[in-house]
Amino acid sequence: IKVALVENKDLKIAIERIEEARANYGIAKADFYPAVNAQVVGGGLNPSNSSLTHTPEGDTGAKQLYSVGLGFSWELDFFGRIRRASEAQKALLMATEEARRATAISLVSDVALAYVDLRSLDRRLEISKSALTSRKENSEYSRVRFQGSVANEVDLRQAEAEQARIQAIVYDYERQVEQRENEI
Repeated sequence: IKVALVENKDLKIAIERIEEARANYGIAKADFYPAVNAQVVGGGLNPSNSSLTHTPEGDTGAKQLYSVGLGFSWELDFFGRIRRASEAQKALLMATEEARRATAISLVSDVALAYVDLRSLDRRLEISKSALTSRKENSEYSRVRFQGSVANEVDLRQAEAEQARIQAIVYDYERQVEQRENEI
Protein backbone atom coordinates (compact mmCIF):
# COMPACT_ATOMS: atom_id res chain seq x y z
CA ILE A 1 0.00 0.00 0.00
CA LYS A 2 2.87 2.38 0.84
CA VAL A 3 4.55 1.69 -2.50
CA ALA A 4 1.26 2.17 -4.35
CA LEU A 5 0.68 5.52 -2.64
CA VAL A 6 4.18 6.70 -3.54
CA GLU A 7 4.29 5.40 -7.12
CA ASN A 8 0.72 5.90 -8.33
CA LYS A 9 0.57 8.36 -11.23
CA ASP A 10 -3.08 9.36 -10.65
CA LEU A 11 -2.28 10.33 -7.08
CA LYS A 12 0.73 12.37 -8.22
CA ILE A 13 -1.48 14.21 -10.71
CA ALA A 14 -4.04 14.88 -7.96
CA ILE A 15 -1.32 16.33 -5.72
CA GLU A 16 -0.13 18.60 -8.53
CA ARG A 17 -3.71 19.79 -9.07
CA ILE A 18 -3.91 20.68 -5.37
CA GLU A 19 -0.77 22.79 -5.69
CA GLU A 20 -2.24 24.51 -8.74
CA ALA A 21 -5.54 25.18 -6.94
CA ARG A 22 -3.63 26.48 -3.90
CA ALA A 23 -1.73 28.92 -6.12
CA ASN A 24 -4.94 30.07 -7.84
CA TYR A 25 -6.55 30.62 -4.43
CA GLY A 26 -3.54 32.72 -3.35
CA ILE A 27 -3.83 34.82 -6.51
CA ALA A 28 -7.56 35.36 -5.96
CA LYS A 29 -6.96 36.26 -2.31
CA ALA A 30 -4.29 38.79 -3.31
CA ASP A 31 -6.97 40.98 -4.92
CA PHE A 32 -8.13 41.97 -1.42
CA TYR A 33 -4.90 43.90 -0.84
CA PRO A 34 -3.61 47.05 -2.53
CA ALA A 35 -1.32 46.67 -5.50
CA VAL A 36 2.00 48.53 -5.35
CA ASN A 37 3.77 49.73 -8.50
CA ALA A 38 7.29 51.16 -8.41
CA GLN A 39 9.38 52.60 -11.23
CA VAL A 40 12.93 53.97 -11.17
CA VAL A 41 14.57 55.59 -14.20
CA GLY A 42 18.09 56.96 -14.14
CA GLY A 43 20.58 58.37 -16.59
CA GLY A 44 22.65 61.38 -17.47
CA LEU A 45 21.95 64.43 -19.60
CA ASN A 46 24.77 65.19 -22.01
CA PRO A 47 24.92 68.97 -22.62
CA SER A 48 26.23 68.58 -26.17
CA ASN A 49 23.19 66.74 -27.60
CA SER A 50 20.64 66.93 -24.74
CA SER A 51 19.82 63.24 -24.84
CA LEU A 52 19.69 60.73 -22.02
CA THR A 53 22.93 58.78 -21.98
CA HIS A 54 25.07 57.06 -19.45
CA THR A 55 28.24 59.01 -18.65
CA PRO A 56 31.11 58.17 -16.34
CA GLU A 57 31.16 59.75 -12.88
CA GLY A 58 34.35 61.72 -13.55
CA ASP A 59 32.72 63.70 -16.41
CA THR A 60 31.72 67.07 -14.94
CA GLY A 61 29.86 68.20 -18.05
CA ALA A 62 26.99 65.78 -17.43
CA LYS A 63 24.19 65.99 -14.92
CA GLN A 64 22.63 62.90 -13.35
CA LEU A 65 18.86 62.63 -13.74
CA TYR A 66 16.74 60.23 -11.72
CA SER A 67 13.03 59.72 -11.74
CA VAL A 68 11.23 57.66 -9.10
CA GLY A 69 7.58 56.72 -9.32
CA LEU A 70 5.48 54.91 -6.74
CA GLY A 71 1.83 54.00 -7.16
CA PHE A 72 -0.84 52.25 -5.15
CA SER A 73 -4.09 50.88 -6.48
CA TRP A 74 -6.89 49.14 -4.68
CA GLU A 75 -10.20 47.97 -6.01
CA LEU A 76 -13.12 48.43 -3.67
CA ASP A 77 -15.30 45.35 -3.60
CA PHE A 78 -18.74 46.99 -3.66
CA PHE A 79 -20.55 44.13 -5.36
CA GLY A 80 -18.54 41.23 -3.92
CA ARG A 81 -16.74 40.24 -7.13
CA ILE A 82 -13.38 39.76 -5.42
CA ARG A 83 -14.90 38.03 -2.40
CA ARG A 84 -16.90 35.62 -4.56
CA ALA A 85 -13.90 34.89 -6.77
CA SER A 86 -11.83 34.15 -3.67
CA GLU A 87 -14.58 31.92 -2.25
CA ALA A 88 -14.86 30.09 -5.57
CA GLN A 89 -11.11 29.43 -5.65
CA LYS A 90 -11.19 28.24 -2.04
CA ALA A 91 -14.06 25.87 -2.88
CA LEU A 92 -12.09 24.59 -5.88
CA LEU A 93 -9.05 24.03 -3.64
CA MET A 94 -11.12 22.07 -1.12
CA ALA A 95 -12.78 20.02 -3.87
CA THR A 96 -9.37 19.22 -5.34
CA GLU A 97 -8.06 18.12 -1.94
CA GLU A 98 -11.11 15.88 -1.49
CA ALA A 99 -10.57 14.43 -4.96
CA ARG A 100 -7.00 13.53 -3.94
CA ARG A 101 -8.29 11.91 -0.76
CA ALA A 102 -10.87 9.96 -2.75
CA THR A 103 -8.17 8.82 -5.18
CA ALA A 104 -5.95 7.72 -2.29
CA ILE A 105 -8.78 5.86 -0.56
CA SER A 106 -9.75 4.14 -3.79
CA LEU A 107 -6.14 3.17 -4.42
CA VAL A 108 -5.70 1.79 -0.89
CA SER A 109 -8.92 -0.23 -1.13
CA ASP A 110 -7.99 -1.61 -4.57
CA VAL A 111 -4.55 -2.69 -3.36
CA ALA A 112 -5.97 -4.19 -0.15
CA LEU A 113 -8.65 -6.13 -2.05
CA ALA A 114 -6.12 -7.38 -4.57
CA TYR A 115 -3.82 -8.48 -1.73
CA VAL A 116 -6.63 -10.35 0.08
CA ASP A 117 -7.64 -11.94 -3.21
CA LEU A 118 -4.00 -12.91 -3.86
CA ARG A 119 -3.71 -14.54 -0.42
CA SER A 120 -6.93 -16.48 -1.11
CA LEU A 121 -5.63 -17.62 -4.49
CA ASP A 122 -2.30 -18.64 -2.92
CA ARG A 123 -4.16 -20.81 -0.42
CA ARG A 124 -6.37 -22.34 -3.14
CA LEU A 125 -3.27 -23.05 -5.23
CA GLU A 126 -1.62 -24.74 -2.27
CA ILE A 127 -4.69 -26.92 -1.68
CA SER A 128 -4.95 -27.75 -5.39
CA LYS A 129 -1.30 -28.78 -5.53
CA SER A 130 -1.86 -31.02 -2.53
CA ALA A 131 -4.90 -32.54 -4.25
CA LEU A 132 -2.87 -32.99 -7.44
CA THR A 133 -0.22 -34.92 -5.51
CA SER A 134 -2.97 -37.13 -4.10
CA ARG A 135 -4.51 -37.66 -7.56
CA LYS A 136 -1.11 -38.59 -9.02
CA GLU A 137 -0.67 -41.22 -6.30
CA ASN A 138 -4.22 -42.50 -6.94
CA SER A 139 -3.57 -42.59 -10.69
CA GLU A 140 -0.33 -44.53 -10.16
CA TYR A 141 -2.12 -46.91 -7.77
CA SER A 142 -4.85 -47.50 -10.40
CA ARG A 143 -2.21 -48.13 -13.07
CA VAL A 144 -0.47 -50.75 -10.91
CA ARG A 145 -3.80 -52.44 -10.18
CA PHE A 146 -4.74 -52.39 -13.90
CA GLN A 147 -1.36 -53.87 -14.90
CA GLY A 148 -1.79 -56.56 -12.23
CA SER A 149 -5.25 -57.36 -13.65
CA VAL A 150 -6.89 -56.50 -10.32
CA ALA A 151 -8.85 -53.46 -11.63
CA ASN A 152 -10.43 -52.69 -14.97
CA GLU A 153 -9.38 -50.01 -17.45
CA VAL A 154 -12.35 -47.75 -16.58
CA ASP A 155 -10.96 -47.19 -13.08
CA LEU A 156 -7.55 -46.27 -14.53
CA ARG A 157 -9.04 -43.83 -17.06
CA GLN A 158 -11.20 -42.19 -14.38
CA ALA A 159 -8.16 -41.69 -12.12
CA GLU A 160 -6.17 -40.19 -15.03
CA ALA A 161 -9.09 -37.90 -15.98
CA GLU A 162 -9.39 -36.70 -12.39
CA GLN A 163 -5.62 -36.03 -12.30
CA ALA A 164 -5.87 -34.03 -15.54
CA ARG A 165 -8.83 -32.04 -14.18
CA ILE A 166 -6.93 -31.12 -11.01
CA GLN A 167 -3.83 -30.24 -13.10
CA ALA A 168 -5.97 -27.81 -15.14
CA ILE A 169 -7.24 -26.21 -11.91
CA VAL A 170 -3.65 -25.80 -10.68
CA TYR A 171 -2.66 -24.11 -13.96
CA ASP A 172 -5.67 -21.78 -13.70
CA TYR A 173 -4.81 -20.80 -10.12
CA GLU A 174 -1.18 -20.19 -11.09
CA ARG A 175 -2.38 -17.89 -13.88
CA GLN A 176 -4.71 -16.02 -11.52
CA VAL A 177 -1.95 -15.61 -8.92
CA GLU A 178 0.37 -14.16 -11.54
CA GLN A 179 -2.35 -11.74 -12.69
CA ARG A 180 -3.00 -10.55 -9.13
CA GLU A 181 0.70 -10.08 -8.46
CA ASN A 182 1.00 -7.97 -11.62
CA GLU A 183 -2.10 -6.01 -10.63
CA ILE A 184 -0.62 -5.18 -7.25
